[in-house]
Amino acid sequence: MRSAFMILVLTVLVVGAQAAEVYKWVDDKGVVNFTDDYNKIPPAYRTQIKLEGKVEEPPAAPSGAGASPGAPAPVPVQTPAVAGQAPGSAQTDRYGLGEAYWRDRAKPWKEKYREASQKYDEANKRYQEKADELSQRRFGSPTQYKMNIAQLDQIKVEREGYKAEMTEAEEALKKIAKDAQESGGNPEWVK
Repeated sequence: MRSAFMILVLTVLVVGAQAAEVYKWVDDKGVVNFTDDYNKIPPAYRTQIKLEGKVEEPPAAPSGAGASPGAPAPVPVQTPAVAGQAPGSAQTDRYGLGEAYWRDRAKPWKEKYREASQKYDEANKRYQEKADELSQRRFGSPTQYKMNIAQLDQIKVEREGYKAEMTEAEEALKKIAKDAQESGGNPEWVK
């Protein structure tokens, strides 16, 4: 029973270690692709693959039994030149993604933050106006007073929703900047 358990544990460890090898490459359209099977990488992109996981270098060409004859060995990533720049001076990360990619990735979050911030300011202004109106109507009917309190509560909930959207956008922008930095890019590209 104990040996069966050990075999099961070793099998899980071996399979888990093998599954940790993930290949990453960027196609002509700038789409980032992932696979765990080297043979599924189109030959045109095998020169720019990056091995994600526990090993930092791409694997050597297969050898011995089961090796594909004539299969090209992967080589390290080559960063393409950007139009208007001399070769070798392109500002890209290790995956060949430049400033434009990172700015485009951050753009919708910046826009969401800007819109939420603007709506938050408008809601805050309405809240202040309603609070001032309520303080001036001390001698109104109890029903009107309760309606004003309910409107204040509604605006307060609305403000909190906009504040949550702003926080979400800020967190997303921080994550994108961190991703840019971890991929060897400049985190300032996101700002």
